[in-house]
Amino acid sequence: MNAKILLRGCTGLAVLAGLACSAAVTAQTVTTTNVLTQAPQFNIYSDDLPPLYTPPPGIVLLRGNESWYTLTKLTPAQQAQLGADLSAKVTKFAGCDAFDRIEKIVYIAKEPGAVPTQADFPNAIEIARFMTTFSTYNRDSNPAPYVSPLMDVSAFAPHLADPTRDIWVGFAGGSYPTYPNGSGTYNPCWSSGGVQTPNLPSAPYPPGLTTEQAQAIFARTGFSFSLDFVSTQPPGPLAPYPAMTFSMGDPVVPEGSDRMYLGGVLKVPLLEPGITAIWGSLHVIVTTHGGNSEYGFSTDNTVQLNGAYVGDPFSTQTNCNSFIGTAINPLNGSISGGTNGANPSNPRNWCPGGPVRTTVANPGTTNPTDANPGVPVRSHVINRVWVTVGGNSVRLNLGPFVTRFGGPYDPTCGNCYPTSIVFVPVIDAIFEDGFEGAVRP
Repeated sequence: MNAKILLRGCTGLAVLAGLACSAAVTAQTVTTTNVLTQAPQFNIYSDDLPPLYTPPPGIVLLRGNESWYTLTKLTPAQQAQLGADLSAKVTKFAGCDAFDRIEKIVYIAKEPGAVPTQADFPNAIEIARFMTTFSTYNRDSNPAPYVSPLMDVSAFAPHLADPTRDIWVGFAGGSYPTYPNGSGTYNPCWSSGGVQTPNLPSAPYPPGLTTEQAQAIFARTGFSFSLDFVSTQPPGPLAPYPAMTFSMGDPVVPEGSDRMYLGGVLKVPLLEPGITAIWGSLHVIVTTHGGNSEYGFSTDNTVQLNGAYVGDPFSTQTNCNSFIGTAINPLNGSISGGTNGANPSNPRNWCPGGPVRTTVANPGTTNPTDANPGVPVRSHVINRVWVTVGGNSVRLNLGPFVTRFGGPYDPTCGNCYPTSIVFVPVIDAIFEDGFEGAVRP
C-alpha cells in the first residue's frame, strides 16, 4: 500500500517539524472567494451571442451540449483560500426568463497556460447542480437578488486547489430569454410577436454602449449569476490524483418495464507505475425534466460499478414545501406542494431555487421540512468503491416510473434525465495489487 498525503504550503522542513506546519494551517481564517460576478446566461437554444456582447477579460465563453459554459481560471491566491469544508454560493439576478432552468457548476483542469475549448467538455467535472427560481426583473417574488442555499462541494476542494493545473471553473447552463408567450405573463422583455419591449434595463457589460445597445443585450439575457466559494475551515491536503467523470449514454427502457437505466464508461489512465486500482467514491447527480416524463423515477434507485451493486438503494424525491412563497412558481400554485399520492404533483428530486437533492436518506441529514429545512444535499455519494486502470462501467438503475401527470414514459423525451457520475479518489491512500483485502476505517 502506498500512502500519499500532500499538505498545502508545507515544505519538507515544515513536514519534519509537523507541529509548525499544522499550526500554520490552523491559523487560516474563514474566507469567501468571489469567482464570477453577474455572469449573464444566454439562450440555450441559440449559438449566437447578443449583438455587440463580448465577455470580460479572463472569461472564456463556450457553447455546446445545449449550454453556455462561462469559465474563469482560479488564481493561486484564490486556490489557497479554498477550505476543507468548501461550499458554493450562487446569487441570481433576475432578467427576462421567468422559468426554472437546470444549471451546473463545473470545472475543467488544464495544463498550465492552456485555455479550455469545446474539446474539453467530456472532461468537465460537475460539482453541483441547481435550479433557478421563477422570477423576472420586474416580477421577482424572491429577495432580489436571490441567494440559493449553499451547496457542499468539499469533496472537490482538493482538486480545485491543485497548484499543478490551471483550474477553470464556472457555470454550464443558460436560459431562454426570448421565450414566446401569448399572454406576456412570463416574459416581460418580448411581445408574443417577437418584438422587444421598450424601456428595458441596460446590461451592465460591456461598457461604452448606447442605451439601446445595452437594452438589446439585456433583452437576450435570461438572468445572471454570481459564484462565490465559502469555507469555514482551513485548507486540507491536496488530491494525489484527479477526479474523473464517466461518459454517460442515453436512457434505456426495457420493453414492458416501468423502470429505466443509464449506462456509462470511464477509462482510467495509468497514473503511476505499479498502480492497478484506485480507491474512492462515486458522486451521482441526476435530475428529471420535460413533458409527461417530468419528475419520474424517484424511488428504489441503485448503482452498479463494473457489474457489482455499490451503496444502498436510494430515493430522489424531495420536499419543496420549504421553498413555497420564495422559489416555487408564484404564478402556478398547482406545483406548490403535494409530494404524496399515486400521481404526486411534485415527485421531483429538485426544487426551484435549491440545489439538487438525490437522496432522502443521506446519513446525518433529514429530508427538508417546513419546520426544519436542513442543509440541502448536492449529490448522492457512494463511498468505499474502486476503479481499475483501464475500462470501467457504471449503470444507474432508476424506477419505478412515476410522473406528475400520470402518463407513461415518453421515449421521445430526449435528454430528460441528465446524469453525471464522478469518481473522486481518496486522498489518504492509493491501493496496489491485493488491495481488495484491505480494511478501510
